[in-house]
Amino acid sequence: MNNSSAFSTPLAISIIFSLFVVLLALSFLLSTNQRLIGLYQSQNLNDIEIRQIVDEMKVDFQELVNYEADMEEGLFQTRMYSKYAELNICIEDVSTGINKRFLNKEILENKAIKSLLAEEHSGYETDYGWINATYIDKSEMDLIKADFETEDLFPLVNSIPLYNINYMDEAFLKAVLDFCGIKNAEEKVYEIKMKKNQIHNKEELAKILGCSHTHHIFNFLGFKTTFWRVRFEKHGYEISVIFAAFPEKENDRKIYEYKMVGKILKTARVEI
Repeated sequence: MNNSSAFSTPLAISIIFSLFVVLLALSFLLSTNQRLIGLYQSQNLNDIEIRQIVDEMKVDFQELVNYEADMEEGLFQTRMYSKYAELNICIEDVSTGINKRFLNKEILENKAIKSLLAEEHSGYETDYGWINATYIDKSEMDLIKADFETEDLFPLVNSIPLYNINYMDEAFLKAVLDFCGIKNAEEKVYEIKMKKNQIHNKEELAKILGCSHTHHIFNFLGFKTTFWRVRFEKHGYEISVIFAAFPEKENDRKIYEYKMVGKILKTARVEI
């Protein structure tokens, strides 16, 4: 056997082996890409379905426009829990709480309010809610106007009462009554709680409180929730979305529509 044939045989084997390795790598890459494309397409379809569910829930929320009062365990919640039972849905009021950014020092330093917020794990604070121009510090209002680059802050600033009385516990309710100078606050709180879900407007509430229906307490106490959080489970995720009540421009105490605000948040569920 001559030198050229002795040389060519190992070289050919080396070339064939190299080609085999390249082909194997390409096959692996193609297979991986196909799997990734499949996962992406599947995830994209899942996201589309989740968005469709959220859009349908938005339509459902329009029912609340016609409600004089939002109850903690009302007809709306009953219908929603039944309709979306397989999604393990949870609906919660997230605006009936103290948003410290949108309240002035007079309120936050009031003894009753300060005592309420001082309670460990009180849960009375929130990051949600509209602004009542009467109760926010001017400096904070100026900052918000600068952020939005406008003097007209509607709908962020409107006249919808800050809190839904049906979602306030005794301590929170008493603190607001004390701040607003309502006499015999503890007795009034007891009566309100005894008549839970039976008080539907400020005229009825004013009779219990012993004040006029034009009293400034009704800038705080109302019967509508302005921000709702809905959580549900789908495709291995817990989905969280916020729906907000938007008032009319001409009558900014009257709600005309519910809209989704912010992003649809997805968190992978961890089985324990």
